[in-house]
Amino acid sequence: MHCPGFVQVSRKNPLGDFIVAISTRDRWQYYIDVIISRAPNTGDWWLFYETEAIGYWPKELFTAQGLAQVASYASWGGEVYSPIGEKSPPMGSGSFAQEGYKRAAFIRTIKVRDGLWTYTKPVGVKVYADQPKCYNAEYVSRTSERWNTAVFFGGPGGC
Repeated sequence: MHCPGFVQVSRKNPLGDFIVAISTRDRWQYYIDVIISRAPNTGDWWLFYETEAIGYWPKELFTAQGLAQVASYASWGGEVYSPIGEKSPPMGSGSFAQEGYKRAAFIRTIKVRDGLWTYTKPVGVKVYADQPKCYNAEYVSRTSERWNTAVFFGGPGGC
């Protein structure tokens, strides 16, 4: 939303819209599919929500050394905001990453495309939390197809 030049194509789901389904701690967990993919024929970077194209970033926005050809870095996780002088809010349900499924926030089935357009697991994964007493993250890699790669994250806040 902060990158000028995004071309919105969906009338149903505008960029920055809210998603209604809310997971409940220890109960129902809702999932959405989000894909960002470079179109090999145009070089534009497309954003998909579920099966719908939301819009794209035209290749002209990027340099030849950067995203005009390939992405070399991706990140997944969460972010919270609080005004200066106020304590930070919980992230997700307020549970730390190690509490896992049905408690911590998560992103699952993470895949990236290599230079041959083959989906692979991410490599060189680094976990980062700038306020580890209030929030953390954990990367897991398992054999289950649905959970072959995931990031759990969250925390109670209060920083």
